[in-house]
Amino acid sequence: MTITIESIDNDTFSVSINSEKDTQHTVTFSDKQRESYNLGHIQKDVIIKYAFEFLLMREPNTSILTSFSIDLISNYFPEFKTRLQEHFRKTKGERKS
Repeated sequence: MTITIESIDNDTFSVSINSEKDTQHTVTFSDKQRESYNLGHIQKDVIIKYAFEFLLMREPNTSILTSFSIDLISNYFPEFKTRLQEHFRKTKGERKS
């Protein structure tokens, strides 16, 4: 399975998942949302990749919404914010360019 992320604009990303059945997703993720997770120092595409890896551990790519805001994940998986923060605290993340 391959996850490819392309920036459409500063807040909108196209995510392609190549798997048994390929899917395409549009994700919005603003600077304000990134700050709300206390991850302002992490590149957005790195956070989005983690978010999709998190989702794919819980559901097939064909079950992931085709268009959504990153903060919607917590509505379905309440542990998302905590797991996200723990992951980047452990890895120290990647700096914004």
